[in-house]
Amino acid sequence: MFKLFKPKGGITAPAILALSAFTLSATADELPVEATADMVEYCESLGMVTGHSGYGKHGGVHWERIAKGRALRKADSLGATHIIWEKARPNGAFNGHVTGSIYECE
Repeated sequence: MFKLFKPKGGITAPAILALSAFTLSATADELPVEATADMVEYCESLGMVTGHSGYGKHGGVHWERIAKGRALRKADSLGATHIIWEKARPNGAFNGHVTGSIYECE
C-alpha cells in the first residue's frame, strides 16, 4: 500500500550534524513573555507589533491563536522579551487582528 522512500547514497555525517545544529538553534530561542504593566515598568519600550490570522477557517484553530503567534514571532525578531496585548479585533467569524506593545527587559 505505502512505498518507503530510500535515498540514494544515504545521508552523510556532516549533513546530520548540520541538521541537528539547526534544530537546536531553532528551539533555543524563546518568544516574548505575555506580561502586565507592572512587569515592564523598568523595561525599554520597543514599540508595537501586529499580527493577523490570514483568511480561512484554519482547520479548527481559533484565529486569535494564529494572530498572536505571528505577532510574537515579529516581536522576537525585534529583540522583545515581553509583550502586553492591547487589542484583539475579530474580522468576521474566523479571522482577526491583534496588537501588542513590546518591551526589552533585562
